[in-house]
Amino acid sequence: MYQYSVPERWDEYTSLGEVINGTKFVAFKVPLKKEILSAVHKNDRFGPEDVIEKIKEKGHVLGLVIDITYTDRYYYQTEFTEKKVEHEKIYCGGHDVPSDAVVYRFFDVVEKFFIKNKNEEMVVGVHCTHGVNRTGYIVCRYMIERLGIDPSKAMEDFNKARGHSIERKPYIDDLLARKDNPDYVMGIHPPVLKEVKNYNKRNNYSNTQWPGNKTHGRTPNVMEVKQDRKFQRDFQSLTLNNSSHAFGEQDKRKLYERGEKEQVEKESLRN
Repeated sequence: MYQYSVPERWDEYTSLGEVINGTKFVAFKVPLKKEILSAVHKNDRFGPEDVIEKIKEKGHVLGLVIDITYTDRYYYQTEFTEKKVEHEKIYCGGHDVPSDAVVYRFFDVVEKFFIKNKNEEMVVGVHCTHGVNRTGYIVCRYMIERLGIDPSKAMEDFNKARGHSIERKPYIDDLLARKDNPDYVMGIHPPVLKEVKNYNKRNNYSNTQWPGNKTHGRTPNVMEVKQDRKFQRDFQSLTLNNSSHAFGEQDKRKLYERGEKEQVEKESLRN
């Protein structure tokens, strides 16, 4: 039965890597719930509880898990949250280079976590199915754009820590073309579908022309739309005044440049 089948090639990858140099990220393959692990040899089993314990054995505390698989069948989120580990689901399809809607959602989740836990020494666990290609791409995007790490160095550090190398050439080529992104503002990112269509109609943009957006020639899929709307609700409830990134004049300028006058006025009322 598909719902309880082990992911293809899952057993070909090591369970968990090391914390990536210069970051608080650790990559791993998707842990599996007991119903699926029953088909796996006892010595090869790897579930949510194992993730927490293995990271603890390495001398770290797991504070957040970001799941970027495109399904929720592999385990129950409560297997982490009941252990006081935060969990965030970001639906990201495989094979294609992830869209910026997905990447910046990841950035926002990470930034929000670090703001909330700025005095805590906790690591962030990230996984796709094998913890290599999608995970490597998105984590490296963060390393390049938010930490200012050279693309080649970011990939080298990720590959070394994970124990497996990013394999997909489109991912690698895209990362090599990336650089530090001073224009990123937490909570401000490309809109999707309905929001895109409305904005395009007003401003005569195509989807791929949205400033700062790269959808790589495709329309965001339905799960990206759902998570984007959830993100917008989350962002509206997030107070930035007590964070290390309070909404300021530079952010206002960026928003005005993007035609988001209404958002500027809304954020100004917070301060």
